Amino acid sequence: MKSINKTLLAIALAGLTFSPAGMASDGWQYEITPYIFFSGMKGDIGIGGLPPVDIDASFGDIADNLEAGFMGMFTARNGPLLFSFDGSYTKLEGNGPLGLATLTNKLTILQGNVGYRVLEDNKVDVDALAGVRYMKLEADLTISPGSVIPGGTRSTSDSWADFVVGGLATVSVAENVDLIAYVDLGGGSSDFTWQTMLGVNWQFAERWTAKAGYRYLDVDYEDNGVVFDIALSGPYLGVGFAF
Repeated sequence: MKSINKTLLAIALAGLTFSPAGMASDGWQYEITPYIFFSGMKGDIGIGGLPPVDIDASFGDIADNLEAGFMGMFTARNGPLLFSFDGSYTKLEGNGPLGLATLTNKLTILQGNVGYRVLEDNKVDVDALAGVRYMKLEADLTISPGSVIPGGTRSTSDSWADFVVGGLATVSVAENVDLIAYVDLGGGSSDFTWQTMLGVNWQFAERWTAKAGYRYLDVDYEDNGVVFDIALSGPYLGVGFAF
């Protein structure tokens, strides 16, 4: 069961990196940022009506069961207006003890934000944000006959959405170097969800920005036989291309 638990943990790879480029002087400015969230996971997960499993794993535990994954963000800004879309997808597969069980799961997380700049000066800019975070979990647990739990396959597919509000602060600390602080909180389908992120952006070329920092995302969801009461946390690393 230990290996199965590690597979469940792999959904920690999904996540958000809210770090748009600075405001454009005229017209629309766009940026695409592929990134990696080196996340660990802690909390409880339950699927198919089975009792929730206590989870506490590092990024290394999660990466061992990774079959496929993608994370990326798109931002668009025009004057004080900001639009952002973040998407991530992970697919993982792992075996239980003695090969008696196999778990395959897919997790999709999508978030769209609308923002408006409420403060702007030479060093500090602040955007107020509102958005929707959507999550979809698909899992198949196949248990071989003769194990403690009756054999067969249990499948779960569930999705939920939460409304969030928050803010993004950008602080200029040197030429082409900004500190980023982001927070959001909300609910809807979840009892409560929130996240925070602290990072640094370095524009090392005219259109290119390196991004690194630390992110924490917490989701407390329970419905339709699915329990997802999880905190994801760890460093992230990405590179943005502006056009």
